Amino acid sequence: QGWLCKRPHEAPATHQNRVTVVRELALFMMRQNLLAYVPPKHMGPAGRTNFQPWIFTRDHVAALLAAASALPRDPFSPLRHLVMPEVFHVLYGCGLRCGEALRLVARDVELSDGVLVIRQGKFRQDRLVPVAPGLRERLRIYATTLGPRPPDAVFFPGPHGRAYSRSAVYDLFRQLLRTVDVPHGRRGAVPR
Repeated sequence: QGWLCKRPHEAPATHQNRVTVVRELALFMMRQNLLAYVPPKHMGPAGRTNFQPWIFTRDHVAALLAAASALPRDPFSPLRHLVMPEVFHVLYGCGLRCGEALRLVARDVELSDGVLVIRQGKFRQDRLVPVAPGLRERLRIYATTLGPRPPDAVFFPGPHGRAYSRSAVYDLFRQLLRTVDVPHGRRGAVPR
């Protein structure tokens, strides 16, 4: 109990993280039919955050998507100029997390029904995400351009046929933000 108490030099988030680790261990022990004390979920004061979200205007979004659609050919990533505009359109149009979009395979994109099948999303949950008609048509043209692929082929392939990394998408996002004069890299509210 003493080890779980907040230390004078410790930030609230650090304290909460330490309690969480012990709590998860105790819950695991109880699932193994062992006696264990499970600390309360929130022992210390709630951590405060100064996070402020960046809110894109419609003009920002339009400029960002236009910049993505105008990407030049890249000799090191020959499909990037085709793939990345659609990645950004899916992220914006469907509200997917970056990793969810990058993990899509051909069988998960049901263009006839206008649905994306997200497998093992947040909390390892599967879900269906509807696709607006305009985006569905964009994806249909994109899929036709890439040609027939097996059902387990990555829908947004990188240079070697594997999925792009999230960091590759984020790096390109930062480049596009500079292109459209959206500030990035300062402290406080920055686009994510």
